[in-house]
Amino acid sequence: MRILGLVLRKGNLFYAVLEGETRHRARIVKVNRAAAKRTTTPSILMDWYDHAFRDLIDHYRPDIVVHETADELSAQEAPFEIFPLGVLNLMCHRRQVMCKSRAGDYITSVRKRRCKEYFYDMELQLFDPELDAVILAWHEM
Repeated sequence: MRILGLVLRKGNLFYAVLEGETRHRARIVKVNRAAAKRTTTPSILMDWYDHAFRDLIDHYRPDIVVHETADELSAQEAPFEIFPLGVLNLMCHRRQVMCKSRAGDYITSVRKRRCKEYFYDMELQLFDPELDAVILAWHEM
């Protein structure tokens, strides 16, 4: 099974690809960040996300895509963190890939600690959003 975990934060797309039969046999394939196109025009930004999501899904061929849903965003933040999730869900629907969402409070300090303990041999030097993407994918297995 291959899982793609996604976290959107302030113009950045953080992603983690994990594969394995179960959470206890998981391995990290890739963890990375892509900086979104800097623009104030939502349609141009959604076009960038459309290409980014398509590239990730076509390249890694995940069985499941799981993303974080931000809590309590302002109207100014919506184009950067909510609108892209609509693009993602449509992309997954068209490619017949299951797409799941998790609330922002799903990622707890206990889950972070357990994830770091499981992948300790990789010496994860990840920023929080990258680690969050790993946790989303790992807990979906």
